[in-house]
Amino acid sequence: MDTGFIMCQLDVYLPEDVYCASGRTIELYNRQICLQAEQYHVKWDCRVGKALKRKFSVTGTDALLGDYSLTFEIYDDRLVCLCRKEAVLHIVKNTIVRKYSILPIGDSLTNNKLWEPEVMGLSHGKISFVGTRGPYFAADSQGSKWSCCHEGRSGASARWYTDDSLYTFETRYVGNPEVDGTGNPFFDPVKKQFSYSYYIRTQGKYLNDMPDCLLIYLGTNGIALDNEKNAGCIKLLVDNFRAEEPNMPVYVVNTLYRGNQDGIGTQQDSDGYASQAGLFKYEEDKKVMNLQIMMSDMLHGCNNLYFIPVAATHDSEYNFGAVETPVNPRAVQKEYLPVEGVHPQAQGYYQMGRLYLVGIGRYAGLM
Repeated sequence: MDTGFIMCQLDVYLPEDVYCASGRTIELYNRQICLQAEQYHVKWDCRVGKALKRKFSVTGTDALLGDYSLTFEIYDDRLVCLCRKEAVLHIVKNTIVRKYSILPIGDSLTNNKLWEPEVMGLSHGKISFVGTRGPYFAADSQGSKWSCCHEGRSGASARWYTDDSLYTFETRYVGNPEVDGTGNPFFDPVKKQFSYSYYIRTQGKYLNDMPDCLLIYLGTNGIALDNEKNAGCIKLLVDNFRAEEPNMPVYVVNTLYRGNQDGIGTQQDSDGYASQAGLFKYEEDKKVMNLQIMMSDMLHGCNNLYFIPVAATHDSEYNFGAVETPVNPRAVQKEYLPVEGVHPQAQGYYQMGRLYLVGIGRYAGLM
């Protein structure tokens, strides 16, 4: 629901629905809801949860099960409301009632990342992941190890999955031995397009299980201030999938915000060159905000499609690690700098995993 009114130029996006499971904590970060939040005054209004300095935080309990109105407002120094957004906060049971198999398509944020074992651990193995990439064994936040598969490819964009593309970054293909594992397994050479039915026909019997849904975690590669092509490719994947599978659920992840400027500046390639030369935090944030809004508009009303709001709920300020570093080359004083600005450390993926669990679980009727 959007009852907002904007009297000045603000970049704002609040998911319409926010889910929190009993026993879990979900947080919405002010600067990731409104890019200008630190220049103004933020007000969160809800019967439950905590309105803190930089975020809204809520921990679900069995006593709080239900739906709550959640309001986000921006005020100037005259206490004039510049913007108002509304959402529904759903607090649900933390019980997965049946097994559920997910086919994740993504980039390096999916390729062997810890949000998969975290979801498997939180669901006690009832939610699993399938694909031709893997298996890899990784631990959840409690130390239990899980075997995961996926269709994540480092460096891949949404455009990559729409074309007859090649992937040679590394080889972890475990699918059909008669198919070249360096290619796009979804590209139908006859139809010359992304095709889920082609994928199942050629790869289905090599998967650990048949998928119950499709999850798309793309957008970081190819992101721009004008995301028309980037978002258009994601929509094309959804449209082609929906043409063949009119009722199977689709989950679209709103890709995360990059780390702070220290993280952007710290990230280098293996030879010491700046890998994000010329990038600055505000412009990168504008790209993510633009992509969220564009995807919301493009996919509005699509049958059985749900957004997973990672962008709003991942702590981009602190989840990219902390390396103790001298404040200057001659100083004894130390400061903490992020490891990088694109890929979170373990705590970031674990935080995502909790969001995936409740979002997928609730939308799929598992909770």
